[in-house]
Amino acid sequence: MTGFNLLTEEWIPVQKQGHFETISLKRLLCNDEEWQLCLSRDDMEMAALQLIVCIVQVVFMPDDEDDLFASYSKPMKEADYEKGILPFMEWFDLLHPEYPFMQCADVKAKDENSKGNTPKNWTSFQKLFVGLPEITSDSPSSKAFFNTVDEINNTWYGEVAIAIFQQATNGFSLGGSKFAVGLKGSMPSTTLIQDSNLRKSIWANVLNKEFLQQNTSLFDGNKNNNPTWVVLPSFDKNKPESAQSIGLLRGLFWQPAKIKLFVDEKQQLSGFLTNPGMSYFEGFWKHPHTPIDEIAFKENKSSKKPFLSLRRDYPVWTEMLSYFYTKNAGQEGASRALVVSHYEQVIGRGKTINLVVGGYVKGGSQESLAARKHELYGISSGWEAQIAEMNMLISYGLDAQKALDYAVYSFGKELNEIRTVRNREQDSNLMKKLKEQTKKHYFAGSESVFHSIMRKLDVNEVSNYKNHFTQLAMVTYDTIFLPYEHDPKLLKAVVAGRRTLTRNLMKIGENN
Repeated sequence: MTGFNLLTEEWIPVQKQGHFETISLKRLLCNDEEWQLCLSRDDMEMAALQLIVCIVQVVFMPDDEDDLFASYSKPMKEADYEKGILPFMEWFDLLHPEYPFMQCADVKAKDENSKGNTPKNWTSFQKLFVGLPEITSDSPSSKAFFNTVDEINNTWYGEVAIAIFQQATNGFSLGGSKFAVGLKGSMPSTTLIQDSNLRKSIWANVLNKEFLQQNTSLFDGNKNNNPTWVVLPSFDKNKPESAQSIGLLRGLFWQPAKIKLFVDEKQQLSGFLTNPGMSYFEGFWKHPHTPIDEIAFKENKSSKKPFLSLRRDYPVWTEMLSYFYTKNAGQEGASRALVVSHYEQVIGRGKTINLVVGGYVKGGSQESLAARKHELYGISSGWEAQIAEMNMLISYGLDAQKALDYAVYSFGKELNEIRTVRNREQDSNLMKKLKEQTKKHYFAGSESVFHSIMRKLDVNEVSNYKNHFTQLAMVTYDTIFLPYEHDPKLLKAVVAGRRTLTRNLMKIGENN
């Protein structure tokens, strides 16, 4: 194959009513069909959505609200599509000889290694799929979700394009300290709007030029808007690229690493080639798809990243305020992404919002992966003014978990498992284990509880929903401590903990 252009080829995997097909971007935008994305993993589906959104954002950017509404409401004319893609044809071809999409044409195959006939700088393309086992690595973290290293042995160009984009935009580095991460740092969260079908979902996430001019500096001055596979990032530590000089296209498709797909003698894609080397930039680039801490962004300190990431010890719903709402000036914490603000003001004005939230959770080291999370939250019309109610709902869920902590503490006190050493209380190993178990069990169950509340949420009756969390807390306590009730020596401690739990659960919401 001599070329694979994302603007012309059929690469988007979709389904409708059980019918599966791979379609082109032209067919998607120029027809009003009820397609939905369909890949084997939810994170890859979200990556595909984000990739398509980014392509449409730069190739067919609407001038203003009216232009956006027109694109959202009716399919594009094929003649307009063909005219729109002409200036970008060379930049979205995976196999272009000079400008391969999100790759570096200068990366060459090095001498064959001692283990076979692959180049020394060859890497299995599984490394591009975050969380898949990496054939060329012995690290346990490279096999985060699989038991063997041969789960996949071939793929198609469309999926590889999605994986390259996802790895560079939302993943971690390709090889530790020898490789840089993307503009948002390692494993940032992403928020995107989901509409009734894929075509409308795309336009619901595309920002019009007038909005971008009013809310960003992306069109100020002389921005570098060449993609990184046309003009490479700086790989000189002493001459970092300024984030303030990065244009919209360059930023949305930022590739921090030197990689190139490797096509073998049989013309089959078998992996990719890499050249080690850190790319450098200074400052922060305001990505439109990720919640951001405005205070940290303005302070511009490299030690304090402003982009929101998902947490290992807390479920996604605990950060909902950062996904849906904007903090007041001077308030700490992350505010919603630009794409959500744009939706509220334009396409979503007075409408229900369905927000997809996704991302990866860091493990103990720079390259380790603890989990991947992907959730869809829907709120009915009027959600824009419901920040107080949503805050109350979240506080119910968190306060119930805190009540469990107090209950475990009471259990430990009764057993003398919590001792005072040098005026400081110290947990025994048993207590540390019980605290971890109850917290993990409660938060695991809280996801389904929160979603069930959101499906029938009545903001005028928010206080009634605290019972969902108190019941979950009681069930969690009984599940963890039931085995201890059979021991007469422990039964008194179990009862003391349950009494403390009940007392604190009753207090939830008293100050609201």
